[in-house]
Amino acid sequence: MKGRNPNKAEKEHMSKVQQLGCIVCRNLGFLGTPAEIHHVFGKTKKHTHMMVLPLCPSHHRYGGYEEPISRHPYKARFEAAYGTEKNLLKQVENLLA
Repeated sequence: MKGRNPNKAEKEHMSKVQQLGCIVCRNLGFLGTPAEIHHVFGKTKKHTHMMVLPLCPSHHRYGGYEEPISRHPYKARFEAAYGTEKNLLKQVENLLA
């Protein structure tokens, strides 16, 4: 993994986020879809491990140009279809609150 390793508190946060299931699938009505962590602002900035989204593999990196649209490498299409990463991040923060 490029960037710095997460500390204990960051690992705990990422675990809680991951347990929510994919945020995109949740918004589409599919609760509990297994998720992996997507870092919204990369992995090198301060507090970056606290700004993460839970995305299923299809919405994170295995999807395509069409549904399910993958965040990597189709960021613009992903955000047009599902909302901005910042808005999805706010939604995750509200779910954890």
